[in-house]
Formats: sequence, C-alpha cells, structure tokens
Amino acid sequence: MKRLNEDAAAGVVATVMVFIIIVVGALSFIMITNAFNTQYDAAILDPVNNTGLMLNNTSSYIAVTTISRGITDNMAVGIMLAFLLAVITIVMLVWAILKRGD
Repeated sequence: MKRLNEDAAAGVVATVMVFIIIVVGALSFIMITNAFNTQYDAAILDPVNNTGLMLNNTSSYIAVTTISRGITDNMAVGIMLAFLLAVITIVMLVWAILKRGD
C-alpha cells in the first residue's frame, strides 16, 4: 500500500508543477507583449524609422496585435482552468491516498 501513496504524492507534485508552468508561461507572454508594444511604440514615434520595423497599420503589426490581444483577454480563463484542473487532480489523489492508505 505504501507504493500507491508514493505514486499519488508524486501525482500531486506533478499537478502543482503543471499549474506553475502554465502561470509562468502566461506571465512570460505578458512580458513579451509588453516588450513588443514598447519597441513598436518607439518606432512609430520616430519620424525617420531606421529600425527596420514595419509600423502600425501594416498587416504583420495588425496580426500580432490582434493575436496578442486575444490571448491576453482570455489568459485569465486559461489560468482558472489550469487551477481547476490542479485542484480536482489534487483532491482526487489525496482522496486515493486516504482511501488506500495504511
């Protein structure tokens, strides 16, 4: 029986790690989006624009901003679903530990 408890405990740790990875990925995406906006805002304000960046109202700029806005608007839902998955998995694994434990 002890081996089942160790497997379940390992599952709890793996579930928490998946949740942490999702949250860190979301924060990283926010940081990348902020860097993109900072770089493009500076290029848009520069009248010479010798940076080589395509400015706003170009198709690539609009595509990136549309995708970034869509992801950041729905990021809270993704984090909530990851948290829900983690909680359900942890509850099920703790229940299995208590049911099959010594």
